[in-house]
Amino acid sequence: MLIWLIILLLFLLHTLVKGTFHYTRIKRWRIILIPTYTLFMVIISVDRHPTAEKFRFLAIIFIVGMLIGKYQASGVQIIDTGKRRLGRPVIMAKRNWPYLIGWIIIFSADIALQLYFGLHMNSDSITDEFVEYIIKNLNPVLMVFFHTDWYIWTLTASSYLGYYYNLVARLPKVHQIWQRKHSPNDHY
Repeated sequence: MLIWLIILLLFLLHTLVKGTFHYTRIKRWRIILIPTYTLFMVIISVDRHPTAEKFRFLAIIFIVGMLIGKYQASGVQIIDTGKRRLGRPVIMAKRNWPYLIGWIIIFSADIALQLYFGLHMNSDSITDEFVEYIIKNLNPVLMVFFHTDWYIWTLTASSYLGYYYNLVARLPKVHQIWQRKHSPNDHY
């Protein structure tokens, strides 16, 4: 059984690393849906009896996540393919080392937060968390199938927001992907 887990981990890591150092298409749904969904999950996962301490942690985690997302976006390289899809440009991005390092920092912060908030972890639970984290990163649609606490949702949401905000701010061409498409007949 352990050999299959190792093979799965290696396959998932290979896929993650390959997607980091090769150009892949920036998808509109990732820019819009993932940050929106993760913010929604932050809101519904915070306890019904919020405390000042919880809001302080939320603010600190949010700021840290935004900074990590900004760092992750710092090394992204893009190319415009010159093609259009549904009226929008097709842009390819290579995320590079800052993205992968930021991903490792977020995973480490995830484990640290779980330990801080009282989750007892052993090597099996850390391995399970690692596999889950890779799966969620490779296909964010699968996030809906995993139970996650408010502080992890906050870190996830803020890092996605920081990444996409800084990507769009640094590379204006990316902004065209999620803008409302204009038809030739639009008059403003």
